[in-house]
Amino acid sequence: MEQGCTRYVLSAEADQDIGDLFDFSVQTFGSAQAAEYLLSLEDCLLRLIDNPALGRERPEIRAGLRSVALASHVIFYRIDAPSVRVVGVLHGSRDLPRQFPGDPETIP
Repeated sequence: MEQGCTRYVLSAEADQDIGDLFDFSVQTFGSAQAAEYLLSLEDCLLRLIDNPALGRERPEIRAGLRSVALASHVIFYRIDAPSVRVVGVLHGSRDLPRQFPGDPETIP
């Protein structure tokens, strides 16, 4: 188990993804369900702090990248002790490797 993670940090892209997800959820499902989904997202991120190796490694997309599924979304992150750095929250139906263009050997 990875040691030393005490918080999570959202990249600007992940913050935008979460904002877009919330807006879409409010329009589609209503504000109560959108808020509930955000709470489940927060719970997942807190679990990653406790167990950063929980998600699977994604070297086919980017070196050092990991992912964990949450309902129909995939949370992409990297372990950057003392933080879990969240780099994206994307719908699972998207072409996920295309969301991380460039050299897969570089860390986002």
